[in-house]
Amino acid sequence: MLEKGKAKMLIMAEWMRDLWMKKPVEVFATSTDVIDFLDHSDSFLPPLWPDDKFYVETLRAGPNAEQQLRLQWLLVYLHHPDPDVVVAVLRNYMTPKIMGREAFGVAAADLLLHPDVNIQKATMEAIKLGGATLWNFVQGFAREASRKRWSSEVQAI
Repeated sequence: MLEKGKAKMLIMAEWMRDLWMKKPVEVFATSTDVIDFLDHSDSFLPPLWPDDKFYVETLRAGPNAEQQLRLQWLLVYLHHPDPDVVVAVLRNYMTPKIMGREAFGVAAADLLLHPDVNIQKATMEAIKLGGATLWNFVQGFAREASRKRWSSEVQAI
């Protein structure tokens, strides 16, 4: 459960299947509240789906449960509908270690195509933190996506 008294919203999308399953996640609505929430690194962040007992048990039984949960929250907030939230997360929490993970490379590739220029710029800053390995991953991901799109367009003619 998220702290009461602060503006919240529900978000849900296909990419959530990569975390667990496609179901709504309650998130804070403003970048100030998101930063306040994520800055409490000394405490165990709440599960994304606190009512899903199997998810909670599986998460807590795994290695590095607290780190995994933090990574899941970061991914969720990188998909927040408010560009200010996405930029705040990119600028405040994307360390080279985090940016080197495949899931964040996929998110970075998506964010480079975001219509908001500030998100694109913050994503480039985060990619620079991740080093050449992440950049190579993003380029490869983009090439593969482009190749698939081109293939399907060619087949449709």
